[in-house]
Amino acid sequence: MTTLRIHEIWEGSCPLLGPSLYVWTQGCPRRCPGCFNQAALDEDGPARVMTPAEIVARWRRMGGGLVFSGGEPFSQAAGLAEVCRLAREVNPQTPALTYTGYRLAELLDPQRADWLALLRQIDVLVDGPYVRERQTDFALTGSDNQQIFFLSDRVSPRRLADVPKAHVQVALANGRLRLVGTGGMNGLDMNRLIEEVRAQGIVLEE
Repeated sequence: MTTLRIHEIWEGSCPLLGPSLYVWTQGCPRRCPGCFNQAALDEDGPARVMTPAEIVARWRRMGGGLVFSGGEPFSQAAGLAEVCRLAREVNPQTPALTYTGYRLAELLDPQRADWLALLRQIDVLVDGPYVRERQTDFALTGSDNQQIFFLSDRVSPRRLADVPKAHVQVALANGRLRLVGTGGMNGLDMNRLIEEVRAQGIVLEE
């Protein structure tokens, strides 16, 4: 049975897809300097073990889209491809967006059937390593070297015109805050935002 090591799973709203289930995988071989999600980088770090069917059962509570981040989603590509396949048995138009530190050209490696399987399921890919020195105010990317690829007709590129700048979501559960977002302005990126919130004595989920 296929299982995935999940850092966190969260019901939120994607600036491009609307209501979506966010799935952060545990473990990343890229280790981009300045990554704000440090707790998700260690392949052996604490994780929730879930099957694709369990993730889809959680997604069915809200419907909408799927957003895969991490960590590095392509480190668990086969399992995430199965998540997409099962979700589309429920709704064939379910959109899926994936963040990756790899470039699309790297992911098209014919020797990596698992990567290609996930690419075939993805509608929108945000690729490239995070570079903290190249801050951007665009809500879908962490730095301006990253690119957005539309890989299917489920999501129209025209939707980008309606995406706001520097998007941050805040959720409060059991007295703990979770911040989700990308982009930044005037030196305030997700790293700085998290630092300033913690400086006020507020405990954030990791």
